[in-house]
Amino acid sequence: MSKLIIMAGTKGGVGKSLAATFFADFAEEFGYCPILFDCDNENRSLCNAYKGAAAISVAAVDIDSRRGEMDYPLDDIINRIEKKESENSFENRKNLYILDMKAGTSCSTLEWLEAFPFERMKELSVGVFIVGCLTSDIDSGMTWAVWVKKYSELAIDEKLRFVIIKNEVAGDNFTFYDKIMKGFLEEQLHSTIIINLPVLSTRHLNRIKDFETSYGQVAKSRIQVSSFGFMDVHRIRMMYGNLKRAFAGFFTDSVSDAQQEITHGGEHTS
Repeated sequence: MSKLIIMAGTKGGVGKSLAATFFADFAEEFGYCPILFDCDNENRSLCNAYKGAAAISVAAVDIDSRRGEMDYPLDDIINRIEKKESENSFENRKNLYILDMKAGTSCSTLEWLEAFPFERMKELSVGVFIVGCLTSDIDSGMTWAVWVKKYSELAIDEKLRFVIIKNEVAGDNFTFYDKIMKGFLEEQLHSTIIINLPVLSTRHLNRIKDFETSYGQVAKSRIQVSSFGFMDVHRIRMMYGNLKRAFAGFFTDSVSDAQQEITHGGEHTS
């Protein structure tokens, strides 16, 4: 069964594109072929991270321009997915499609999703997941709440599933989420997948971004960052292994696996 991830374009700076790279890096290790659509024309984080990665397909999509032949540019992505999965029915190949939306695009994306072909995706055995990244900042919870309210009924009807990335970059106090959304998403809606993202070394993340690669490619020694010593790579590999276990529930369809706690694997925030 292929999977389609829509990274909700909520508040900026919540780790949305970082989380997208983890999904992409772990995909092949769980038997999926990652196919990425970078819809953030301001940063192009995915395009930059995988420009030299032969095993990962990434395409830039400009969702701000409405060309004469297409009212909604995101339709082109669904056209590609529908065609590929229709052909894929004879190959039994699992693909992981990732749409990384630009921050602040909730309104336009929600408008586009009004006509999303959930039934066709179900016919093609493509699971649809909407991913929200949260920090302790209340704004991240408020912008994500819009998506939850909009698609709660579809989640109840099992036409899509929610995935929540709890990014601890600004602390582990998720009071707004716990008070407003946790009861529904985790206690009533048992299909929600929760992934805890611990604090990662800022120095490591900045060097990896400057080098235009991803955390996973460094961990798997596909890319060597010249300024990293042995212990840098060693710590990145340890953390990558911990993160893989945290993300495993998404790929194996096990909610309990994804909700397990992970250790920091020797990471430091400096």
